[in-house]
Amino acid sequence: MIAINFKAKFADLVASGKKTQTIRQTNRFKVGDTLQLYTGQRTKACRKLGEAVVKTIFKISITETNVEYANLDYISVCGKGREKSLGGREYLLNNFAQKDGFKDFEEMKAFFVAQYGDLPFEGYLIQWELKGGE
Repeated sequence: MIAINFKAKFADLVASGKKTQTIRQTNRFKVGDTLQLYTGQRTKACRKLGEAVVKTIFKISITETNVEYANLDYISVCGKGREKSLGGREYLLNNFAQKDGFKDFEEMKAFFVAQYGDLPFEGYLIQWELKGGE
């Protein structure tokens, strides 16, 4: 099992199962790994949020105008030519950001700039499924 820590702002989303992905600078996971999900590790406020199994891992790039992963443009993953019916590029980017616990794509970009410096950010998208009973 691998322990993974989340900032307090994401803790309730992870515990509730609303956030089932994370973006990390490095990858120490493989599909099938069991994750122990925590917030406040190495503090008195440490709390276990649950356990999960890694389902997918993709290389990811966050730029000023896009999210690309698995070497594909995010919109093409949602279905080329369907951008208008899905609400457009802005809708898709905001939806992706919301899945990661942000209000919208602008908030997500600001977080990554504050954490890691200028964009583009290069890293890994790790998606999981919560184990039952947690």
